[in-house]
Amino acid sequence: MIEIRPATAADCADLAILDDIAGHGLTSEAWARAAAAGQGASALEVGRESYLGEATPCNWRNARVAMSDDRAAGMSVGYYLPETTNFTGPFDPVFEPVISLFKKAVGGWLLDALAVYSVFRGKGIARTLLDDQMALAGDRPFHIVCADDNAPALGLYRSRGFDVVERADFVQTETPRDTKEWLLLKRPGS
Repeated sequence: MIEIRPATAADCADLAILDDIAGHGLTSEAWARAAAAGQGASALEVGRESYLGEATPCNWRNARVAMSDDRAAGMSVGYYLPETTNFTGPFDPVFEPVISLFKKAVGGWLLDALAVYSVFRGKGIARTLLDDQMALAGDRPFHIVCADDNAPALGLYRSRGFDVVERADFVQTETPRDTKEWLLLKRPGS
């Protein structure tokens, strides 16, 4: 049985790990650069502290946790971006293209992150988390940013009616990836 519940501050370590899974390791690379600059002892500590903070809307207050067998199995982070949203940096350079797409979601709901631990995949948890976010969004415009090489996620989003509406170049890092572009998807009619 899958239960979706609001996250708590106690979930922040899982949220950081799952955010890194959602970002295919890109997030922990950025957090590692922040740790090297003195913002924490490790990449995951920086991530955990980020989720505990309020500097961005991507924090535990906007997260939902999927529970299976009394364990965190996955998470989603979604929130409304008011028309008055002001994206102030500095942002890690690898995320500048993502932020450019986030700006196009202003006035709507943004699914910032969705991930499921490998051991729990194939059980419909990602679909349940997405449906939960869609219910939270209501009739607001609903946007998702996804890497162009994330076929499972793109398949899920397309199965729920999302289409690509914008693209931004992917900034390669020291870790080689097949990603070429970030895609902004929107649910038609939303």
